[in-house]
Formats: sequence, C-alpha cells, structure tokens
Amino acid sequence: MTITEAAVEVLQGSKTPLSLNEIVDEISDRSLYNFNSEDKISIVREQVRRHCYLPNKKLQFKPTLFVQTDEDKYDLMERSSITKNVIYRRIRRARDKDFLIEKLTKKSDAKFGEIWRLLIFASCLGMARKKRQPLGDYDTGKSIDFSYFGGCSAWPGFLYLLNLVEVGEASVLNYEQDYVDRQITLFEEYANGGLGIIQVELESKDYSLDSIIGLIPSSLAESIQQVDFSSQI
Repeated sequence: MTITEAAVEVLQGSKTPLSLNEIVDEISDRSLYNFNSEDKISIVREQVRRHCYLPNKKLQFKPTLFVQTDEDKYDLMERSSITKNVIYRRIRRARDKDFLIEKLTKKSDAKFGEIWRLLIFASCLGMARKKRQPLGDYDTGKSIDFSYFGGCSAWPGFLYLLNLVEVGEASVLNYEQDYVDRQITLFEEYANGGLGIIQVELESKDYSLDSIIGLIPSSLAESIQQVDFSSQI
C-alpha cells in the first residue's frame, strides 16, 4: 500500500476531515504504511498535496483524491462540497434499440428486471467485444437518472473502471465536469455497442435467457458474476 492509498483508507474510515497529524497517527496506529523516516508529516503532506484539488495550481497529479478544507484539514474529493457542482447527467440510449430494450425488460417475460441492469450488462459485453458505438438518434425523455444505477453495488466503481481501461490514464477519473461527461458518454457508447451485439446475434434465437448467457465470454463471466443484472434471474 502506498502513502496515498493509506491516506485514502484513513479518510474513508472517518466521518469528518482530518489534519495531517491525524492522518499520520491513523496510518501509524493501523500499520498501513512503514515509514523509513522520522519526518512522517512531511512525507504524507507531499503525497496528499500532489493529489489535492487546488484551484490555482497549474500542475496537478492525477487522479484528484483530496481537498483541503477551511480548517486546514483534508477530506476525500468524492464527498467534498466541490463535487456538488458537478452534474451527473441522465444516461441515454439510442432510439433504434427501443424495441430490444422493451423486449428484454417487459414485465410479462423480463430477462432483466430494470433497464439499467440491461445497460450495465450490455456495456460489459460491448467492452469485451471492443464494440463502442455512438448513440446517434436518442429520446431524452427515455433517458435514465444516474442515481438509478446505484442499485448496482459496483456502481459507480464500474463506470470508473470502464473509463480507466479505455483511456489508460488516471486523469480520466478527475471530478471536473468535462471528465464526468466523458465517463458517462463512454458508458453509453459501450452499452449501445453491446445492445447492437444482442440485437444481431440473438434475433433468430428469440432472445432466450440461455442465449443471452451464451454471449458472455468465459474470460468475462467470472468478473461480472457478482453483478446482479436481473432480479428475475
């Protein structure tokens, strides 16, 4: 575990921001990192400041993990009031997938309990097959609130991982609005690509559950088996 990771773990276990002294004490008490220097404060300060959100700082290390409070303490960026200014827009799907989505989620014979479950499954499939497809025409009225995806215990970690694998740089996890918009767009495009695969390959098989399961590559099956795609399955 690195010093940065240790600081993140300490703050995750705290309900309030902590000073550098408090962070160092917790790291030492919990043996999260073995310091090879007596000046623990300076070491932690350097690493935390590297990944701290500073509005006027031209060079910042990615990802941005911390924020400094008015009390000269540090908190996690993800729960800071700064991120409240970031809008997680609704997630869209292409019009030409409406029939497929309805078929797989309609109450009489639902293969997926909710649409968001289907979109997560489709994005996994799209990523595995390297099928990323822009939405083109879409109906904003049928977009899904970002919060609905919170029904998946792996969300939004799955969204971040999808982007990290695609881009290959931690900068994609930045909490600025442009980065958040790109994260959601990437998810939409892989979900659209996955829906396209389902649409083409299962049309002749009447979209049976066994056929849907058969689309999952063996290398992917183990990694997604804990994601509850459907309350019906």
